[in-house]
Amino acid sequence: MDTKPVSATVKDTADLTVITDSQSSFYGEDCKLKARGRPNTRSNAYFVVAVKGYYTPYGAAEGTTLPMAFALHPNYPNPFNASTQVAFALPVEIKVEIGVCNVLGQKVRTLIAGDMPAGEHLVTWDGANDQGTGVASGAYFVRMKAGDFVEKRKMTLPK
Repeated sequence: MDTKPVSATVKDTADLTVITDSQSSFYGEDCKLKARGRPNTRSNAYFVVAVKGYYTPYGAAEGTTLPMAFALHPNYPNPFNASTQVAFALPVEIKVEIGVCNVLGQKVRTLIAGDMPAGEHLVTWDGANDQGTGVASGAYFVRMKAGDFVEKRKMTLPK
């Protein structure tokens, strides 16, 4: 997959065209524009564009979209009782490690350890440790590592 930076042309706030070498289509959910040049003018100033969203790889089947950035989404439900689901996004195929640890940082459960394809994924934690025994109520953290991307989110398990 092509992971080169994108360039953009902005004519006004309602008109954004993203151009890439791979000729992919982009569907931005959250675009941040940062001016390089003279802000607050309608001149030909250049902009740096940070886009969070999805793209369609060039040559992919219609309707195929992939995330543009790594993400670890909040678990749902939270707090949870029997089980909770954790969604995450991968813009490329990569080795992923997702685990649960307690507030002391001790590993409780490994949910995923291995290569995963690009896309949106969902993993379920049933409130048990690696031995299959239910854990005590309290706060836990889900941690995702994929390449240089590392993120944690807090989960609450009441009983």
